[in-house]
Amino acid sequence: MPETTRDNFAAFDLRFTARSDGNVDHGKRWTDSHGTIELYAGRWDLHVIAYLVCGENGGYLEAARGSLYDIMVALGETVPGNVRLYPITEGEGTFTWNIGFPGNVVTARMEITRVYWEGKPYSRTYYLIVDGEPLLVGRKSITMPAGRYRVIIALINDLGEKAVASEILHVYRNMESVFAQVFEGYHFIGSPPELSLAEWLALLRVFAQNGGEYIIELSGDENISLAEATLPTDRTDLTIILRGVGAEPSNARLSTNGNLFNVGSGVTLVLDENVTLVGRSANGNGAENNHSPLVWLNLTHKIL
Repeated sequence: MPETTRDNFAAFDLRFTARSDGNVDHGKRWTDSHGTIELYAGRWDLHVIAYLVCGENGGYLEAARGSLYDIMVALGETVPGNVRLYPITEGEGTFTWNIGFPGNVVTARMEITRVYWEGKPYSRTYYLIVDGEPLLVGRKSITMPAGRYRVIIALINDLGEKAVASEILHVYRNMESVFAQVFEGYHFIGSPPELSLAEWLALLRVFAQNGGEYIIELSGDENISLAEATLPTDRTDLTIILRGVGAEPSNARLSTNGNLFNVGSGVTLVLDENVTLVGRSANGNGAENNHSPLVWLNLTHKIL
């Protein structure tokens, strides 16, 4: 959960459902995260709703839920139990950012795109600085639908050097998720020769141009996550070339289960010399694993 709310629940609704004949369902409002409650002997299910305080009016807002099933309570005994709370992934939450940077930054923008979502897409671009004029500088907040997002912050200074940060953002109902980053001079690069594969792809997701050809040289093995391995999208005639330049072949290894590369329309991915893509067991050819090929593409996509 977001750090700003993890320990700040103001109240809990404890709802007990009776599984034994003769007992009846009942609920209780609780204001502490632990304690002892008297129950009739028998079997119970416990459902918990956790609340945060709503601003100045002091009302309660639902923020997390959890359950514990089949609690056996014996006469005269105290039964321990723990309920794991999960944030509510419907509704709206708040995303707050506080970004610092050198005074010679002339352009800064933030792209927010929903990921791993089968419903209505969500994509927003916020311009923090345009032509040296600050627009959304300092601590700012927006309300947005709960979900999982990719946030890319891209800055350009007056020397034409670029800096990029790419993060996965979790937004939960009635919670505040905070991203804070201070960019220093050393974050800005011109033509970077020593970037990792993840850093290269983060740059290309923002700055790759239609019709461009970009060569990523790997000098050794690299482990890369699903989020880090995301290729640019919504491009035309974009070519990305992976090439190994070390004495030994370079391996690009997938660090978590899923697709290593999703090759989108208008993008050509070229595996050049001395490069091997290495997946995981879930990328196998068995019937149960067909949904997770190492590289995913359809008839309108290309890989060479």
